[in-house]
Amino acid sequence: MNNYLGAGVAVIIAALIEILKEIDPDVRPKFISQLNDAYTKVRHMLDTANETDLQVMRWTIELVSGFSKIESQKLPFLKT
Repeated sequence: MNNYLGAGVAVIIAALIEILKEIDPDVRPKFISQLNDAYTKVRHMLDTANETDLQVMRWTIELVSGFSKIESQKLPFLKT
């Protein structure tokens, strides 16, 4: 998967989470928690984990939560 495709997938997921927030206002923290758990699980499967897969998950977490280890906390992607 190239970086453009991975970034596109992360943006689409962030947009879907914003839409789902209208149905369930707590969807963002639930989703972030689930994705963090999945990220940890995939990362620990080193023999099968693909760095691109992990990168897409990190981008998605950053876009949905607004948190980046480099830039700290900011607004989620679609709230800027």
